[in-house]
Amino acid sequence: MPVQIPVIDFEPFLIGDQAAQRAVAQQIHQTCHELGFMYLKNIGISQTLIEQFFNRAQSFFALPSALKEQVTESRTIAPGQRCVYMGLGTERSDPSQPDDLKETFDIFREEGYYQEAFVHNPNPPAQTLTEQTNLQTVGLEFQTACTEASYQVLRAFALGLDLPESFFQVRHGQNNILRLIHYPPLHQEPEPGQLRSGTHTDYGSFTLLFQDNVGGLEICTAQGEWIAAPPIPGTVIVNIGDLLQQWTNQELRSTWHRVAIPTGAKVQQSRYSSAFFCEPNNDVEVACLSTCQGPERPPLHAPVIAGEHLRERAKETINALNDNALNDSAALAV
Repeated sequence: MPVQIPVIDFEPFLIGDQAAQRAVAQQIHQTCHELGFMYLKNIGISQTLIEQFFNRAQSFFALPSALKEQVTESRTIAPGQRCVYMGLGTERSDPSQPDDLKETFDIFREEGYYQEAFVHNPNPPAQTLTEQTNLQTVGLEFQTACTEASYQVLRAFALGLDLPESFFQVRHGQNNILRLIHYPPLHQEPEPGQLRSGTHTDYGSFTLLFQDNVGGLEICTAQGEWIAAPPIPGTVIVNIGDLLQQWTNQELRSTWHRVAIPTGAKVQQSRYSSAFFCEPNNDVEVACLSTCQGPERPPLHAPVIAGEHLRERAKETINALNDNALNDSAALAV
């Protein structure tokens, strides 16, 4: 029987009693152990806000390149918040293959590791640019909603691992990144091996992924089979990242995924998605959890400091930003 990505209703976790919460947490745990990917519905983010955010994202990416390139150097978008644009040819999710066929816009906290990656240019602030598309207000509102949702998902992970509910939540918040992604229509044949987003795993703890109706996301099962992760209305995709896999001694699985080249009429369509990367704080030591090891199950990884891991992984993804921006880190893949 073909592998299918489960759809899990998160509402009982948000409003149910302890028994309901534990039942959802166990369902999430089992799915992330076996597959590392799931759909969550009723996660607490309104569909209206998601649609507003995607509309603003489309308006931003429709701006002339010269305007978007004003924020290839990190600029302030709000107090304590920065943003940066990365154009086509900027990233390689798979360092062994050609550049990804995408452009991105990231919003992130000034205190996190990500802000170290880019040259800062405070004049003019990015509000001037983002206000042209009303992206600033809606983007920050969406970022807040994703942050709150991520804390609830972290609680569910903790319960599924027999940890105190707040274990992960207090170790996150500094490094979260909200990314908008545009995959433009293809007007010429891609290079051999080139994808809209190359094969990769995510760096941090987990990702909330919102996608439009175009599709193209694929994930690799434990059996080595690539299966589609099509858009399902009213859901968000959640996938495990490398640091949570390491933290849990590979109890939870960080899964290879990619965005394939479309076929048929979809070649001429843009694809839009948004990823909220939930990543541990810079100084957090990611060491094998006590509930995930024992005499017959020794730790598989040495402890790492989260910020150092994120910087090193980011180097592998960077391509064309070197002349514009980077000191020694960082970019993210979707």
